[in-house]
Amino acid sequence: MDQKINGYEFQYTTIEKLCCAMVWSAKRLMQYILYYTTWLFSKLDLVKYICEKPYISSQIARWQALLTKYEIVYMTRKAVK
Repeated sequence: MDQKINGYEFQYTTIEKLCCAMVWSAKRLMQYILYYTTWLFSKLDLVKYICEKPYISSQIARWQALLTKYEIVYMTRKAVK
């Protein structure tokens, strides 16, 4: 099943689009990742960005609240061989 960007989602910044995709995939895979540690391999550290930013928008704060129930460990793509 494909996720398509809605009209208002075109106005999101790149980080917001990535966060939206991460939340969407976490919702779809909830039964698989809820009870296990999930390793996220990416060039950008989205989890660090949304958790450590001093001022976040209400949309990113909502996504942050949705992602806190999952145990997501970030790893840079360069560190993995």
